[in-house]
Amino acid sequence: MWRQSWRDSVRGSKTVKDVTAAIIPGIANIIVVAVSTAVATAIKDYTNKLVSNSAEKQRSCLLSRFDNDRLEQYMRRDNLRIFGIEEEPDEDEDIIQAKVIEVAADIGVKIEANDISIAHRLGREGGQGRQACACEVLS
Repeated sequence: MWRQSWRDSVRGSKTVKDVTAAIIPGIANIIVVAVSTAVATAIKDYTNKLVSNSAEKQRSCLLSRFDNDRLEQYMRRDNLRIFGIEEEPDEDEDIIQAKVIEVAADIGVKIEANDISIAHRLGREGGQGRQACACEVLS
């Protein structure tokens, strides 16, 4: 079809300029179609690759979150949270630790100071109500 239109436009032409003027629009259309097809295909392939990578990264992130949560839960298995312990002004870790040992003794659990890794209050100082105590018990 393109050849036929080219032949029709070249027939009767006598100069190279006329032949060139007749051929250039057809060649330009072929180049435009080829380039636009190649660009569209490349963009589609790149988009598919990005979507695939994104899905893979989301899956990896979700698995990492799950593993991290599992490890955090495992680490917290030795933690105790105790509510209702009276607060004293200027209390430090040793005072809180002694109160935790006292509460444990009140419920029949024998804990010594060297069984507790750390003891502290939770929340902001001066908050409403009593702050809970948290302590990490060594296994």
